Amino acid sequence: MYSPRSFVLPLVAALASACGASAPPPPEPAPISVEVAGEPPPPPAPAEVAAEEPPAPEPAPAPESPPATPSPWLAGPTNPGPGAFVLDGGRLVVKEPIEFELAKETLAPSSGPAVDYVTAFLQAKPDITLLRVEGHSDNRGSGAANLALSGQRAFSFARALVARGVDCRRLLPVGFGETKPVADNRTEEGRKQNRRMEFVVAALRGRPVGGMPVDGGGRIAGDPCR
Repeated sequence: MYSPRSFVLPLVAALASACGASAPPPPEPAPISVEVAGEPPPPPAPAEVAAEEPPAPEPAPAPESPPATPSPWLAGPTNPGPGAFVLDGGRLVVKEPIEFELAKETLAPSSGPAVDYVTAFLQAKPDITLLRVEGHSDNRGSGAANLALSGQRAFSFARALVARGVDCRRLLPVGFGETKPVADNRTEEGRKQNRRMEFVVAALRGRPVGGMPVDGGGRIAGDPCR
């Protein structure tokens, strides 16, 4: 015996088939991503970078100025101010050593600072129109030889001043030999003090100082302009 339910279900299915109806398709399965062990994920695509302009070249460094031309002598006082000079009785006090080669009129290199100092003095004192460059000696040897050598050394020093730019017409080299000692010639120290150079202001603005002879009583050693 058939139950009403068992009869109705086949009938409904048959009617649906006859009317062209079809059952809805089953849903598609979701895609499954599969990762393989041991393989890293692909790197992300690189971001686009805007092209940069190359940096401007750095300016070339300015060339260094050449050093000042050194003195032809050793380093010494460089243009000291007027207050740096000391006069004693019209004589310029020079503390820098003045030395010559033994028994010669040739200036030693150690005399360079003294040449610079006297040069600076004359540059700072334009009113001094004549400076007497005096050469003195000790009493060893003959008087005539000492007089000649002292004059030659005075002339050599005057020429060194001219080489430094001093007007030769402002210089008067004079030799005195052993006639004006300032210390005892019987001792080595005394003889060393007597072998000296002195620088005396002989004329101001073209006039002799005190109306005295510009040569000071010594022997003129020559013309430094020649």
